[in-house]
Amino acid sequence: MKDYYLVKERLKDLVDKLNEEEEAIVIVEGRRDREALKALGYRGSLIEFCKEKSLDNLILTLKNYKKAILLLDLDEQGKALTAKLTRILTGHIKVDLFYRKKLREIGKGKITTVQNLLKYSF
Repeated sequence: MKDYYLVKERLKDLVDKLNEEEEAIVIVEGRRDREALKALGYRGSLIEFCKEKSLDNLILTLKNYKKAILLLDLDEQGKALTAKLTRILTGHIKVDLFYRKKLREIGKGKITTVQNLLKYSF
């Protein structure tokens, strides 16, 4: 139980830091990921990758921001999608993987999807 509260506190700190980002947008995979981040207190701009009709449309949306924060799942599929999006978006916008790496550290392998964060909501 102690680990639960430690993870919860570290996630709160991570979301607080994420909320301080300016001119940035977070990219998640889908609706449940969006809901989980919002439940943790995220108040910034967010886009669901699965709702984008095309990569061109995504790139056009990102033109309004200086940084894209990729916060995709930590499983193999999320890892592959992160690599693909990083390759595609580099040159169009600054790609930030810091929060994804911190989420992996905080979860210590127990958090594999962003939607799993719902159980730590405040």
